[in-house]
Amino acid sequence: KKGRPGLAVTVLCPVDKKDETAAIIFANSTTIGLRYAEKERITLDREIVSLSTPWGSVRAKKTVFRGQTANVKPEADDCLRIAKENGIPLKQVYDSLKER
Repeated sequence: KKGRPGLAVTVLCPVDKKDETAAIIFANSTTIGLRYAEKERITLDREIVSLSTPWGSVRAKKTVFRGQTANVKPEADDCLRIAKENGIPLKQVYDSLKER
C-alpha cells in the first residue's frame, strides 16, 4: 500500500449473488481482490399489533424472544399521521404510547 490511505467496503448479499456482486465491485473500483465470509443471522419473531393513543390507533412492531416480548416499536408513519391530523407535536404521540 506504500502508506496510502485504505478503504474497507462491506457488502451483504445472498450467497447466490456473490459472483455477480464481485463483478460489480471489480468493474467499479480499482481493487485487485476481495475477502468474503458467509454469515448466519438470528432474528426475533415479530408481529404487527395495534396500540391506542388518545387520538386513534397506531400500528407497532412487536418482537418476541423465547415467548417474551422483547420490544414494541410504533410505526413512525402512523405516529406522524396522527400528529399532523391533530396538530400536535410528534413527541406527544410517542410520549402517550410510553405511558401505556
